[in-house]
Amino acid sequence: MTTFVLVHGARRPKRVYMLAAGWEPSPFQQFGGRFKGDRGWQFVSFTCGHDVMMDQPQELAAALIAAA
Repeated sequence: MTTFVLVHGARRPKRVYMLAAGWEPSPFQQFGGRFKGDRGWQFVSFTCGHDVMMDQPQELAAALIAAA
């Protein structure tokens, strides 16, 4: 016997885009511009170079915790 369960109001995973905006030329700026205005995405920008974990570890940790 097969049982089917209908799930209403299923949760979708969060979609978060984190951008290290302090370095150029960055191939990721185009995606940041796209997701910043999209209400389906949470957008986080860091004003540092590519190594966010070295330049802004506290800010990165807070953003990752908030995204979890």
